Amino acid sequence: MKRLNRILTIVMAAFTGAFLGHALYLFWDQSARPELYASWSAPWYVQLIVPGVVLVCVLLLGAVGKALLHYKLKKP
Repeated sequence: MKRLNRILTIVMAAFTGAFLGHALYLFWDQSARPELYASWSAPWYVQLIVPGVVLVCVLLLGAVGKALLHYKLKKP
């Protein structure tokens, strides 16, 4: 059970890190080449909506999994 808890923690942290890395790169790229993003009809941060939704789903599922593990470990 502790191994599964550790795996859930690693997966949640990896998805969070990937999202933050993608967001920082996108912000840097928009700052470096604003003329490219000016030609688009949507703002640059719209590209973060789908990865953000996926991140929220992964974090919710991970939190539910961790809560179930915590409940199962505490059960006598």
